[in-house]
Amino acid sequence: MIAILAQQAQSGGSAFFLLILALPLVMMFFLNRSNRRRVDAQRTMQQAVEEGEEIVTSGGIFGTVIRVDDDDDSILLEIAPATRVKVARAAVARRLSLEAYDEDEEETADGEGPIQSS
Repeated sequence: MIAILAQQAQSGGSAFFLLILALPLVMMFFLNRSNRRRVDAQRTMQQAVEEGEEIVTSGGIFGTVIRVDDDDDSILLEIAPATRVKVARAAVARRLSLEAYDEDEEETADGEGPIQSS
């Protein structure tokens, strides 16, 4: 491959010029593809939110889903006792699960038990 490019470079460099143009296009293709996968995964997660789940919004608000309204793509969150907020479904940044809380409690400093604060 390099030998072919070297021979063509001697004859005018048109292959080198094409290579310089093609490389950024290939990079943009792969970056766009990975970004599209990330966006699709986020959209799928937002559509799968159900009542009773704990979520975090893109604004950093933690809450429990009280109602999902498919008509206007909104979610009613309870962020504190008797405090409810209506947010767009697209504002869901991530879903929290009970397993995540259990893992945090089981982490240890030396492998012998829960971390104790002093």
